[in-house]
Amino acid sequence: MRTRFLARTAILDLLSLAVGVVVASLIVFDRLLPWQFGSNVWPMLSYLALGLLLGTVFSTQTWGTSVPRPSYGRAVSIVVLSVGLTALLLIGSRSYFSRPFIAYTAAVWLVAGLAHRIVARSRPWSERIVLITEQKEFLDHLRLAPHADIINVLDPRGPNGSAPLHEGETLAVDLREVLSEPMARYVASTSLAGFPVRSLANVYEEHTGRLALAHISEGWEVSAPMQRASSYSLGKRIVDALLVLLVSPIAVVLGAIIWIAVRIDSKGRAVFKQQRVGRNGELFPCTNFARWSTVQMMTGRSSPSSTTIASLASDDSCGGSAPMNCRNSSTFSKEI
Repeated sequence: MRTRFLARTAILDLLSLAVGVVVASLIVFDRLLPWQFGSNVWPMLSYLALGLLLGTVFSTQTWGTSVPRPSYGRAVSIVVLSVGLTALLLIGSRSYFSRPFIAYTAAVWLVAGLAHRIVARSRPWSERIVLITEQKEFLDHLRLAPHADIINVLDPRGPNGSAPLHEGETLAVDLREVLSEPMARYVASTSLAGFPVRSLANVYEEHTGRLALAHISEGWEVSAPMQRASSYSLGKRIVDALLVLLVSPIAVVLGAIIWIAVRIDSKGRAVFKQQRVGRNGELFPCTNFARWSTVQMMTGRSSPSSTTIASLASDDSCGGSAPMNCRNSSTFSKEI
């Protein structure tokens, strides 16, 4: 099911790009096909196609083994990545380009990409699952999940397994349970037969949106999957860089206005640096605009608090939660 979904989405995205190219060509060049206007448009078209390919690869890699779901955010990220990459390559190669053509192509491409995802999300779909567990709470939550179809529940210590799985079915195993010898052989045989065998904790999280806290023992198991997602980190970093390049003209002007406003409104510094905890616990300097409270000004304490507006020079990400400072991170770790 996962492979078919990813292939279908990639083909529909390619068709969406083709529709965008044709519509943009009719509007800008008054031609059905852009190369009828001139052969110098091929680099521009090639860079758009390359952006689609790279965006699709990054999106596919970040799915992992999760349940495939049509995502609007992925459609937006693919189009933004493609347009940004096209702009950089056109500037670097000094090839011919048309801003209206790229703009119309991106707009139609995005609308078409979102449209086929809306249609896909409107269709009923579910993952057929055979569970091996004794956890009634997990079972009850999964039965209420809209896209989980529980077709059988097996006793981990049972004398034998069920009948062989059918195409499109998944075996979810509670790895905390001690399996009987026949049940262990059944799980091994199911895996050897090529059927998906997955952890109940992963299936539970994907279908319910809840973390199976009973399966967490050390804490590192929560962050380990993201640390292995090198392709996701690279893709996200590229998107961050492209977004910074796109908004930097506006951000610089806005930052200057905020700096002047803070200096006029307060007696302290307008900008300060603070050590924040980043990925893998690494510290990085985060530049923030200061906000001086009335109490701070009355007491004379020069201790600014962050407005969470990080500068473009920081090592922060354009997406995700704001990184904690060192003191809060230590306290939070103790509470967990």
